[in-house]
Amino acid sequence: MDSHPLLRNLLVTALVAGLMAGFVLVYTALKPPQAPGKMAAAAAPAVPPVKGFAEGEAIFFLHTEASDPEVARLLTEMMQSPVLVVPALAQAPAALLANVYVFTNGVKGEGPLGFQPDVFDRPPGTAGYSPLRALHLVTWQDPQGARVLKSAAEVAAAAARGEVTIERPGVVINMPLLTWARAGGASPACGPALAAPPAASPPSASSINLSPMTDRMNHDGLFLPKYLIDNPVIPQPAS
Repeated sequence: MDSHPLLRNLLVTALVAGLMAGFVLVYTALKPPQAPGKMAAAAAPAVPPVKGFAEGEAIFFLHTEASDPEVARLLTEMMQSPVLVVPALAQAPAALLANVYVFTNGVKGEGPLGFQPDVFDRPPGTAGYSPLRALHLVTWQDPQGARVLKSAAEVAAAAARGEVTIERPGVVINMPLLTWARAGGASPACGPALAAPPAASPPSASSINLSPMTDRMNHDGLFLPKYLIDNPVIPQPAS
C-alpha cells in the first residue's frame, strides 16, 4: 500500500464518505418526525404587538391596515412589519368605529410619533367595541407639564381643562386588541402571528365590500377582515 500513495488516498476518501453517509442515514432514522406545517409556521413572519393603554391598564394590540398611505408607511417603518393601505376604511360609518388617541408631543415613549403609547376607548367586552379606530391626534398645550394619560376619560378630562387639543384627521386604522383589562385584572386574548400578505395593486374604494363587523374571525377570535384578505396593498417606502 505504501508504494501506491494515490490508491491509498482514494481508499481513505471512500472510507470517510461511507462513514458520513452512514451517519446521515442513522440520524435520519432516529430523528423524531416533525409535525406537518411546523417548519412553515416557524419560518412565517410575525406581526409584532404594540403597547397601549385602555381604561387605565396596559394592553397590547396590532395595527394591520390604515386608510391613509402616509400613516401606513409610518407604522410599517415603526414596527418593521407591513401595514396595508385600505382607503375605503375612511368611509366606514361612525357606528362601526371606536377611537384611538395618538400623542404628538409630551412624555417620550413608545407611541408612533415618539411619545407616550396610544390610548384606546371601548376595549373588547364593552359596548361599541370595534377593531376599526378613528385616529385622534392629541397635543399638549404645555409639553413640559405633560403626564402619561392611560384612559379615554383622562384624555377627555385634559381636553376639558384646556391642557390638550384633539384633532381628528379622518384616518381610520384597523387595530385589533390582543390583551385588555377586565374586572379583576388583565386578561389575555392572543391570536397567532400573521404572515405578511403578497403585494397587490391598490384597490379602488368602490371595489371594496366594506363589512368589518361581519367579516371572518379565526379560531382565536382575531379579526381578519374580508377586504384585507381580498384586497391587500403593501405600502411602498418613500423615495
